[in-house]
Amino acid sequence: MTTLPIQLIKQYFQYLMDEYGFCVDREQYSPDTMGNAEVVVKLDSTTVQVVIDRSQVLIKVGATEWSERKWLDFAAVARYFDPSLKEAYVFPEVAEMRVEIQLDRLAHMLRQDCEPVLRGDFSMAKQIRERRRGSNY
Repeated sequence: MTTLPIQLIKQYFQYLMDEYGFCVDREQYSPDTMGNAEVVVKLDSTTVQVVIDRSQVLIKVGATEWSERKWLDFAAVARYFDPSLKEAYVFPEVAEMRVEIQLDRLAHMLRQDCEPVLRGDFSMAKQIRERRRGSNY
């Protein structure tokens, strides 16, 4: 039996619940639209959205009080904390395990490189937004 995308997201990001106390706020799976899935987890201060869209995994993070359109793209946040990072998102060519490879990589990056945002520190948000406006991120 194939694991549903929502279950995969929860599996790879389980540490958010176990170690930080996040709770699932919203989950959605659309088997009729390319198997797209979304899981949003929240803590008092932080929201993390993980989306599988046409076999690509994308993440946004934001302060819980922000509207969804103000959330920060994970790639920009990861580059802020690790300026040497060339690409946050890497989309493997091999179809089998493509989503799982991305989920594993991004879950590790979020955990290792972006802990301040997981703990609710968004003091860098203005700088990240200004960088995005002035570059081709």
